[in-house]
Amino acid sequence: MLQPNPKRAFTLLEADGGRIEADGFEGDTVFVCPGDQVQDSIFFNTSSQGYGASYRYFLTNVSNLVLSELPGNVQNFENLGFRELRIWGASFTGNFASPRNKNLLTATLSDACFDLSDNFLTIIREAPEATSISTIDNKQEVYFCPGKDGSTVQLKTASKAKAGFVYILTDASGVVNEINRTGSIDLKAKAVGVYTVYGLSYTGRLLFRTGDTLNLNAPLSSSCFVLASNQVKLTRGGEVDGKSIATLFGDSLFYTCPGDGVSDLVIVFPPQPENGSEYRLFITDDQNRIVFPDVQSDLIDFDASDPGVYRVWGVSYTGQFVGQFGMRLGEGALSSDCYDLSDNFITVVAQMPVGGALTTSDGQTKVNVVRADGKPDTYGFVRTGGSSGTPVRYLLTDIDNVILAIATTDSFDFDQLAVGEYRVWGVTFTGIFLAAPGADADLSPLSDNCFSLTSNFVTINVIASSGLSNAWIATLGPGKEAAQGFS
Repeated sequence: MLQPNPKRAFTLLEADGGRIEADGFEGDTVFVCPGDQVQDSIFFNTSSQGYGASYRYFLTNVSNLVLSELPGNVQNFENLGFRELRIWGASFTGNFASPRNKNLLTATLSDACFDLSDNFLTIIREAPEATSISTIDNKQEVYFCPGKDGSTVQLKTASKAKAGFVYILTDASGVVNEINRTGSIDLKAKAVGVYTVYGLSYTGRLLFRTGDTLNLNAPLSSSCFVLASNQVKLTRGGEVDGKSIATLFGDSLFYTCPGDGVSDLVIVFPPQPENGSEYRLFITDDQNRIVFPDVQSDLIDFDASDPGVYRVWGVSYTGQFVGQFGMRLGEGALSSDCYDLSDNFITVVAQMPVGGALTTSDGQTKVNVVRADGKPDTYGFVRTGGSSGTPVRYLLTDIDNVILAIATTDSFDFDQLAVGEYRVWGVTFTGIFLAAPGADADLSPLSDNCFSLTSNFVTINVIASSGLSNAWIATLGPGKEAAQGFS
């Protein structure tokens, strides 16, 4: 009795183009040196897993027009008259159909199954070219601080040739740290130190690799090559990032009252410094001249400062901090190595508030307002002789100076006030404003720091319109006195 065969009872042929590569070369591009009378024979292989299928290589131009079918897996490119060519592979079963002089991508390659390779090899036939290299902004020597300057240095070459080109990054000992084809070198990933970049135009295979000591007196490729006429020196400094400084509630502007004997603390939080860097706070004036180069605490007391406008900055740095009193930012280095200023600064206005005198915008200190006459009774106010750098609020009070409303603007419409007499005061202050409706403007603290009322007030006398009876006006009650613009 026949027993079933545990093996395959029949064979299913399968075509698989796979990927192709050139022996001894990395990537999908091969550079050859034409006209040097040296044979440029390149061998190819494939990863095809086609079962029971045949495999063949094709030579095409850049439009994929088939120039020849390779009899094996090697081609000599020395005397071919094209600047750029392609090698394709194909797996097929059945009877092969020649695609010569046809577009390989649309040709039928057999009367059965066939499959093109997943990639093609580009063959560049062009001699290396003598050239020069530089950074993208035409520098040949760069001091680079990761974080401040980004993370990469971009290099370029003057060469227009299509021959292979690499940038060779070596350390101070001449050891190859990187073989770079794009010109974009990430120095953030490198150690602090001095590096040299060489440019190499070449064909064939590179004869050195990362970790080798670069020998400029030895052949650098298996075919023609030309070193660039210059090198680029890259000095990788410390990693710095100024980031942002912060305050307790996110404020970036503070007003303080110097010389009153009360601490004017501004709390500034520096960011966490980058590994290997230090961070410090320092203070400039509003012209960015350094007035205090080293703040030892996050709690900065401005009470002892001279009146003026100050800026608190942060700086991330490596090496030694060299910022000095009087130095203007941008006109000298702040460190012997790398540094990066904070993205922001905190402004502190240190000034004793002075209320000055208050009038309406047309110079009056007493005005009459006809109530509810349908016309806006808007008056603007002007302070004279007072401090200009500190915040100002305007207080509406009754004749006993009890605060009825507070405004941040200097223009109000009094048309809806109840009949009676009112006062408008100006108050300039530092710190946190504390005044609130119901408080006595004479007796209550108006801020938690310094404050100063204007030396006078403007009287607002609200009278009834001629068409309204006093009895009707009285029914409005005391709850109707809020003026537009007050809060």
